[in-house]
Amino acid sequence: MEDMLQKDPFGEKLLSVAGHDMNQTQIEKFQTRINEMIEMANRESGYYAASQSKAKPKKQPKAEEAEQVDADEYVRRAKRSVGRSEGAEAEEPEEEEFSSYNIYSNYVERNQLTMAYDALWLVIIQFGAVFVCYHSSKFACKVMMQRMGFALPMALSVPVTVFLLSTTCKMRTKDSCHLTNILTVELFWQCKGTYTSFSDFLLSPQTWIWLCWLASQFWITIHLWNPKHERLAKSEKLFILPYYIGAFVDQSLAFNRRRDDKAKIKAEDLEFDTEDSSLTYETIPGLQTKTPPSVCSASSSKMEHGMIRDSASSADAITKIYACATMWHETSHEMTCMLKSLFRMDEDQCARRNAQKYLKVIDPDYYEFEAHIFFDDAFDINEYGEPEVNKFVKQIVNVIDQAASAVHQTQMRLKPPKKAKTPYGGKLTYIMPGKNKLFIHLKDNQKIRHRKRWSQVMYLYYLLGYRLMMKVDDPSRKEVISENTFILTLDGDVDFTPQSVYLLVDLMKKNRRLGAACGRIHPRGDGAMVWYQKFEYAVGHWLQKATEHMIGCVMCSPGCFSLFRAYALMDDNVARRYALKSEEPKHFIQYDQGEDRWLCTLLLQRGYRVEYCAASDAQTFAPEGFNEFFNQRRRWIPSTIFNIMDLLKDYKNVVSVNESISIWYIIYQLVMLISSILGPGTIFVMVVGAISISFTIDTMISLVIVSIPVIIFIAVCLTSKPEHQLICAQTIGAIFAMLMTAVIVGTSLQLQKDGLLSPHSMFMVAVVTSFMTAAILHPLEFTCIIPGTIYFLAIPCMYMLLPIYSVCNMHTVAWGTREDPRPTEKNALAKRPANLETGIKEDLSSGCSRFLCCGRNTVDPMSVVINEKINEVIKKVERIERKQHPSLARRASILSSTGGTIQIDKCSEADEDEQAEIEDALEMSNQSHAAKKNQKWKQAQSEAWLADKALKRAEREFLEPEEESFWNDVIEKYLSPLVMDGKDMDRLRAGLIAIRNSHTVYFLMINVVFIITVLVLQIHKDCLNIEWPIGPKYNHTVRPCYASHDDSKEEIWVMTRLQLEPIGLVFLMFFVSILIIQFLAMLCHRFGTLAHIIASTELFCFRKTMDRLSEDELVAQNAVEIARELQAIRGIDENAHQIDMEDDVDATGASMRGPAQRRLERLFTAQQDQSSPMDANRRKSNSRPWEQPSPADAPGVELRRF
Repeated sequence: MEDMLQKDPFGEKLLSVAGHDMNQTQIEKFQTRINEMIEMANRESGYYAASQSKAKPKKQPKAEEAEQVDADEYVRRAKRSVGRSEGAEAEEPEEEEFSSYNIYSNYVERNQLTMAYDALWLVIIQFGAVFVCYHSSKFACKVMMQRMGFALPMALSVPVTVFLLSTTCKMRTKDSCHLTNILTVELFWQCKGTYTSFSDFLLSPQTWIWLCWLASQFWITIHLWNPKHERLAKSEKLFILPYYIGAFVDQSLAFNRRRDDKAKIKAEDLEFDTEDSSLTYETIPGLQTKTPPSVCSASSSKMEHGMIRDSASSADAITKIYACATMWHETSHEMTCMLKSLFRMDEDQCARRNAQKYLKVIDPDYYEFEAHIFFDDAFDINEYGEPEVNKFVKQIVNVIDQAASAVHQTQMRLKPPKKAKTPYGGKLTYIMPGKNKLFIHLKDNQKIRHRKRWSQVMYLYYLLGYRLMMKVDDPSRKEVISENTFILTLDGDVDFTPQSVYLLVDLMKKNRRLGAACGRIHPRGDGAMVWYQKFEYAVGHWLQKATEHMIGCVMCSPGCFSLFRAYALMDDNVARRYALKSEEPKHFIQYDQGEDRWLCTLLLQRGYRVEYCAASDAQTFAPEGFNEFFNQRRRWIPSTIFNIMDLLKDYKNVVSVNESISIWYIIYQLVMLISSILGPGTIFVMVVGAISISFTIDTMISLVIVSIPVIIFIAVCLTSKPEHQLICAQTIGAIFAMLMTAVIVGTSLQLQKDGLLSPHSMFMVAVVTSFMTAAILHPLEFTCIIPGTIYFLAIPCMYMLLPIYSVCNMHTVAWGTREDPRPTEKNALAKRPANLETGIKEDLSSGCSRFLCCGRNTVDPMSVVINEKINEVIKKVERIERKQHPSLARRASILSSTGGTIQIDKCSEADEDEQAEIEDALEMSNQSHAAKKNQKWKQAQSEAWLADKALKRAEREFLEPEEESFWNDVIEKYLSPLVMDGKDMDRLRAGLIAIRNSHTVYFLMINVVFIITVLVLQIHKDCLNIEWPIGPKYNHTVRPCYASHDDSKEEIWVMTRLQLEPIGLVFLMFFVSILIIQFLAMLCHRFGTLAHIIASTELFCFRKTMDRLSEDELVAQNAVEIARELQAIRGIDENAHQIDMEDDVDATGASMRGPAQRRLERLFTAQQDQSSPMDANRRKSNSRPWEQPSPADAPGVELRRF
């Protein structure tokens, strides 16, 4: 402490070390070593002096003096030799008063100064070692490596340290110079006493005290060897206190580690239902093979009313996943990809359920699953004004069996669905092979609002409002269920695996305040546009999303593949605001054009966190055409800007409420918004400068060349139809893509001229290095860097023309993608009445733009009457012409006696006259029924679509009165079709045009001012510049700046460093700063992703080999995989080849299935004994219970019951 209070506590100090009881040989070795050190020091100093002669031993002092060394005397001598008195010059010390070493007859002394800042370095090393120990311990616990990465090091740290210290002390007694070349004398620990043998060490009382203390520590921390926490658990769940003791970091961490709770969910708490005898699918033999038999044939069915149980239990904490997909006009291939993903989830959930039910294991990743598909615009209107399912609904009904067959690798057909009429249209209910339900909700535009946002509102209120809030009364139980219930939002063309969902669930379990988590989206498709999007998506996820995740929150969790927590969505200011009707013109842009970003904005404003998981992969079909891509981004760009501006305006509330968002993150988002707005101007200046340098033309001429196509495009966007705008964008974009080759040449010439140390060169190197490093750190996505050339050529089109197109068409709120042109209708009744959301294109009188228009939501009565009369006249004329034909008498037999709807087989081979006669009879029947109802037809009561040929095998069911009442209330309050009168429509048009005009003016003016400023400063760089301090000087000509315009204004030669215009340098440093932040954040996020992957990967390094495992151990370690193998579906013809195929299975798989099947037989038999006495006869046979053929099976087809 006295040393620390001195003026220079870390300075050099004199240290004296003595070696006693040395013989003559040791003294001579010491003298030789000292001479070698002096000689080496002289050589390093630049001169060489011969070593001194052998020093004569001094007179041996008395015994008392030989045992003690007066260090204070040496200190006083050293101070006299190196110190100076204040105000006077120091006297020259005598050489004999201080020596670096002293040699006596039986001992030697070494006098030396300590290293400068040795104590400071010791403190830094201590802090660094403790810091690394603490964070590595947390990392080991988070990634499920606690035994080897935390428990073992904590247990061995003290014994190993004691062993090393004692061993080193023993070596030091033999050799006084031991480790002096590594550790300086003052840093070596003191050895108070030594033991002559190991037995002496064990018999020492201090040893027994230490061993007892160590044993007690092992006993207290025995729970460290049996962890039961979840993956990536937060530090609060792992350690009791948030701090640690640096001096005893190992014991502090070991005692601070929480004792994990035991598993809360038991197999008996899952409440599996009894076996359902209904047949859910059938397999068709002879096409595909898969060896193991099906165990799911005996699995339990889901609860009848969803995944929420009637009474409270520990099973309320089970993870519940509702997969909710929105569909519109997807192709059959896109539908198949999404359905295959759902069937994979169904198969995985079934395996986990069977592992717990039959193998009696606790699966920490167990979840319950249910799938919902919400079909927008699912109905067409036939020629009689009745709704019928459209071709897309028929398409998904046809491909659902194909998707199931592809997943289960055998040809199969699901049980026909149940069909029900609902207040919003209709519903189809399928039972998937794993006994999980799949609901397809068919939305009728005439009964409920369509588009993606309103479909999301539907399942939010249905699953969370009706299923949870109305069915559960206990508030605490509601909270537990909602925290463990998740909505998996999907698009109709997404493709993912169950492993990707696990990773998102891990993030949800880690943080209760996490409202949403998204994965890595991979675009798929063919063509140059898809290649461009592959690189764009890769760079956006690698750098931008990773940065948002690390320094704040992800701004947008895409609706194509994201996981939302039910507790966060049930927040009143989230669900209620998300269901708000768009009243103001800007709401149509912010709410409806980017619904996923709007939902995330609401979550962030309520204090919830949104994260990004790079290890969770999903594929989606990207726009393959130029027009579709531009229309998609035309929706995204304005919505993104409006939502970011909304968040920035509310930054005080967001920073105070959301602990993940700081003021620095708000500044980062503001900077990114400014860079996005100035992006077109930056690209414009870059192209102008590159053309000027490449073609050695004046900057003003280059400016004119680039400005002409841009001005033409702006004029076209403001005056022409969207089709013409897109044609113009393609043409000008192709021209700029060719000019980008000039940019490459110009940039190369500029870099050669300015040198590698110029800011432009450093920026280019930084960009290329960051992209390549990011690609290397994402090895599975490295090929995404290949389309970078296409991305570079498309920069002017995508970062200059696309923003202009988006801003100039901001008033267009049509969807623009996956549009399906309607076929030509036979009469006006078949045409769907337009409302606000379907949109009617209307040209203004000026011809400058188009708008979405709304009509009445109901059929015009006058149009109905007129069309009915016209049809009646036409049919009567046709009947008069056909009276001579005998087929007219068949008309009476065609009419339905009870209903007013007649099924017409379109594939029949009736001739044209017979078909006309049938249509005539149908028309007369409809007229008769209409006459009975006073010609007042109610569309809400129509059930014509239930009799459609595609659904003829479906079983009819009816909604419960409570559910039907719920839907009626929700539709009336939130989801009724939007109808606007003429005044509201005019106000909406005027508001959208005003927003478009104002934002277009601001956008263009800001970029024009930026372009003019940069170019003017570039032209007058000789007058106003900043000299770059790095790099060599070079000769160049400058035009001096004079106040008067005289003849003396001539170019002169000067020698300076690189001169830069101020604005360009500022923005260059601005972009470099953003790039550095994103690069560092990407590195941190990569480390987090690595930890997540390690935590999700099972390591078998220290497990027993397969042949040494007992039956119970084998089943416990591989329960889910065994259940997945045993539940595989196969056809009946595979039984004959079962023995042959089992020979092809590897020895590991066979050894796993053998004891697993034996145990499964015992468990199954025990359950059947309790349920039915008929199972005794089944056990008498040698066949397994799940291999018993059903008596109802037809030849060649085996019916498997789940």
